[in-house]
Amino acid sequence: MSDNKFKVPAKSAPTKRGSSSKNNTQTEEKVKKTTTPKKSTSTPKKSEGEVKKKVNSTQEKKEITSKKAKVNLIFDKQELPKNNPSLANMTREERLAYLNPKDVKKNVEKPKEEKGKETRSEITSLMESVKKNTPKKEENVQKEITLPVKKEKSNTLIYLVILLIIILLILTIALLVKKRINKPKQIENGNIYLATNEDLSVKLTIKSGMSASQVASILPSFLQKDLFLTYVNQNNLASSIRTGEYLINSTFNEEEVAKLITTKKVNDSVLIYPGYTLNDIDLALSNRDLIKAGEFLKAAESFSKANGLSFSEGYFLSGEYKFISSIDLLEEMNNALFEILKNYPEQVVNSGLSVDEIVKIASIINRETQDNTQMSDIAAIILNRYRQNMPLGIDATTRYELNNWSDVISQSIYEKDTPYNTRRKAGLPPTGIGCPSEEAILAVLFPSKISDLYYLHDKEGKLYTSQSYEEHLKTYEKVHSL
Repeated sequence: MSDNKFKVPAKSAPTKRGSSSKNNTQTEEKVKKTTTPKKSTSTPKKSEGEVKKKVNSTQEKKEITSKKAKVNLIFDKQELPKNNPSLANMTREERLAYLNPKDVKKNVEKPKEEKGKETRSEITSLMESVKKNTPKKEENVQKEITLPVKKEKSNTLIYLVILLIIILLILTIALLVKKRINKPKQIENGNIYLATNEDLSVKLTIKSGMSASQVASILPSFLQKDLFLTYVNQNNLASSIRTGEYLINSTFNEEEVAKLITTKKVNDSVLIYPGYTLNDIDLALSNRDLIKAGEFLKAAESFSKANGLSFSEGYFLSGEYKFISSIDLLEEMNNALFEILKNYPEQVVNSGLSVDEIVKIASIINRETQDNTQMSDIAAIILNRYRQNMPLGIDATTRYELNNWSDVISQSIYEKDTPYNTRRKAGLPPTGIGCPSEEAILAVLFPSKISDLYYLHDKEGKLYTSQSYEEHLKTYEKVHSL
């Protein structure tokens, strides 16, 4: 029974092809004895056919593996089988891809990866060398490129600025020339003046033998010829027109002009217009043959001395009076003026002004406007400037000094330092400059409560006031641009 014990058979060499069947039979019996356990409960016995198949498959795998190794060796040496002409026409890579795709892929991809790595490393090293060795060159190149552009831009800006400055200079010069041509008298030579009313008195000269129609043809533009002729014809004054020179105020109407140039008395009265000077009154009375030329002036000088007046001009109130003689007329006009002051004693005292000052300012107001509604504003502005010791800048005072109310006064005259030149001299003139009206005196006693220092009139006579010099200039430009 010892032969039947389970023993592990010794390893034997593998059988070669073509061995005898006897040996195979003995081997099979030994395998059968050794592989059969004494007690087997789970694994079923294998048949002889299955064992043979297992052995054969093992041998075939070994043979296939050995053949593959031979094939690889052959292709490595680039020895192609002669019996396959299609492979002979292929390249090495194509043959490898055809016969062994996996190996070819590995062999092909590996060089590409290595080549890519080498290329990337070369580029990286090149970039690093460029960064290390040439940063200054790049900056210099960039500067060389950008600097000319910046310079060109800066030059362009400079040219534009210069061009704008030139244009502004041209415009400024043009405006200055325009202002010089149309420059208001109150701002010439850097001095500050008021804008006076441009409506001046006009001198009317009637020659011998002139008819009423001929007189109408030379009337000032602010008078209507038809209305003048109508009034003269209705009152039968055509034959009463007298030769001579007459001062026509811009506030005159057609009826007043007709009365002025005729010798026929109307209600035996004379009309002394606001702003009329003693010379104007003397001319009006002599034209009507009421007095001889110069008679009224002499009477005024005598009356002033006899009554202790500081001056004659301005102390006689304008208005309508009955004419008896020059002395009677002067006394009546002077009493009318003091009567107004006596009616407002409190206002005279509170004004802080002397009678001389009140008379002077009132006479100036009547030469600045004939509109009673504007007088209180003009009085306030004149008083504001006077109390601040500012030049009044009123051209009417210079015109009174020259006795020229209609002609253009040259600039050289206004530059002279004369007693009546209120452009050059602060304060009031030495005397009044005409007969004040009751409204003008009351405007001095009751001025507007404004702090303005400037005023001007437009072409229609509308009054504009300003507090500052800059505002005054803007108003002037606005008014004269309309």
